[in-house]
Amino acid sequence: MDEGEHSAVFLKFENALARCVGQEACSSVLVALSGGADSTALLLLFAEKRKKEGTRVEAFHLNHMFRGQEADRDEAFCRELCGRLEIPLTVEKRDAAAFCTQKKVGFEEGARMLRYEALERIRKERGLMFIAVAHNGEDQLETLLFRLARGSAGRGLCGI
Repeated sequence: MDEGEHSAVFLKFENALARCVGQEACSSVLVALSGGADSTALLLLFAEKRKKEGTRVEAFHLNHMFRGQEADRDEAFCRELCGRLEIPLTVEKRDAAAFCTQKKVGFEEGARMLRYEALERIRKERGLMFIAVAHNGEDQLETLLFRLARGSAGRGLCGI
C-alpha cells in the first residue's frame, strides 16, 4: 500500500471513529485482538493513531481454549504483535466450551458473553475510555441486535 492509500484508509478510520464517539476525543482504548485479519488491522490503525495523536492503546486477547494448538498460535501471534508495537496486552484463558455447557448457550453466544464481560472489566480496571471490536459487514447486524437486546440507545447503537 502506498502512502496515499495508507492516508485514505486512516482518514476513513478516523471518520468512522468520530461518528461512533461523537465529539469526545478517543484518548484511550482497549482493542479486542483475536489475531484474525480484522482485529489485527484495527490494532494497527489504533497504533497509527497513537503515533499521530498520543492515544493510549491497549489490547486484550481471550483464548477460548476451543481450538487447541490453533488457539495457542493465535495467542502467541497477539503477544508477538503487541510486543513489536509496544502495546500493553492482557491475555486470559477461559474454557468456553465448559462455560457454554453450564449456561446452556451456543458457542458463539457463550464466547461473545465471555469476551464482552472481560473487555468491560479490563476497560474499567485499566481506566480506559472505549472498547474497540473489529467486525466485518456481516457482524454489524449481530452487534446492533446484541446492543438492542441489552437496552442500549443512542451512541450504544453505533456499530463500527
